[in-house]
Amino acid sequence: MFDAGEFDVAHLFFSKFRSALLQEATGQQIIPVSTDGSVAAASGGAAVEYEPDEETILADLLPRNVTVQIFKGLLENAASEQGASMTAMDNATRNAGD
Repeated sequence: MFDAGEFDVAHLFFSKFRSALLQEATGQQIIPVSTDGSVAAASGGAAVEYEPDEETILADLLPRNVTVQIFKGLLENAASEQGASMTAMDNATRNAGD
């Protein structure tokens, strides 16, 4: 859909797991890939030749990057849900004892 021009930007929203007591709502832009310019600064302007060409490499890596980011969001959501469930059950057990 992105290649067809049906949308310009895609964001992924998920609960980021910090601890069993704390989950943080997080949003991340996944399409187009956002860069902060640190890669260009880190390379020091060195000339690098890629084989195969850069377009072929990016055509393979960018869909994998989106897949990995979505999988990361799913894992963070699952961990957050487990932490929240554990905390809720602990609180319910304490309240039942009282």
